[in-house]
Amino acid sequence: MQDISHKKIIWTTPEYLYRPKTASWYWKTIIATALLIIISFWLKNLLFAIFIFIAEIILITYAKRYPKNIEFEISEEGIRIDKKLLYSFDNLESFHIKNGGGDFGELILKVKSKINPYLKINIFNKDILVIKTFLQKYLEEMEYKESLSDTISDILGF
Repeated sequence: MQDISHKKIIWTTPEYLYRPKTASWYWKTIIATALLIIISFWLKNLLFAIFIFIAEIILITYAKRYPKNIEFEISEEGIRIDKKLLYSFDNLESFHIKNGGGDFGELILKVKSKINPYLKINIFNKDILVIKTFLQKYLEEMEYKESLSDTISDILGF
């Protein structure tokens, strides 16, 4: 991470933390998918069976994908992602920093949006204090409670 006289913080991390999947993980998802497809045929719901099949293909494809490294920048303008997308502080409500195990923690930003209200960014645990101090100048710190989708992602190993 670079800290240029507290006007800009730049770091590069993977877009998400990759967790390798075992063969048993793949078998469990395939068996669960097969059971759901059987149930959907029993209920005479072909559309649900097609949906479940497509969802399984996407799940397996996503599970095999490795994350790309993304550059993040926090400055007086806001938070820039990969030198392209800028979230100005006017479009952000608050932040929370979750100290994770290992090398990475998570910066959780509450975005002024109804569709996808939270933006999660990996940060190095060693940089938490610098990032927190910088963000407190522009945003309120909030308490973040994990959602159902967060819990499901953890259970599935994502």
